Amino acid sequence: SQVRLQLSPRQDMLATAREEPITLSYVFRSEATQRNLVGGKHTGKVTLKRGSTVDDVTKAVRSDVEQLGDFFKVVEVAGRKEERQMVLTATHSDCKIGSFMIPANMSLIELSTKKWREGSLQFDLECGVFVTERRWYEQYSHTYPFSQWNILEPH
Repeated sequence: SQVRLQLSPRQDMLATAREEPITLSYVFRSEATQRNLVGGKHTGKVTLKRGSTVDDVTKAVRSDVEQLGDFFKVVEVAGRKEERQMVLTATHSDCKIGSFMIPANMSLIELSTKKWREGSLQFDLECGVFVTERRWYEQYSHTYPFSQWNILEPH
């Protein structure tokens, strides 16, 4: 006999939402952008599924940035790319204050539905995201805007 699992309406809606495409505007900053681009940053857009994790977003952004040319490619030795830890920050929903570094395993659905205690949404992904290499962030964490970033504790 075959057992068939049925999803609740909420689970079904969530499964559908995970597959929906979302286009994110991003700002990327690194040592390479600082040296090679006017203004020291690159802006672009990537399209992923809403069920994607922050780690998926940072990899898509890194791949998009590599299209700029050799200065922006990750070093490759013997066919293996150097792993660089990335940081993604999202801005408070009013797009003006409070940026938070988001855990790599958090999904875009979780991020876009997270609310403050008062009930309003914490983040508006339409404001875009900021992606940087962790070592770049750590080197400049004492300067603005990096000094204003907080780590999101997802409880």
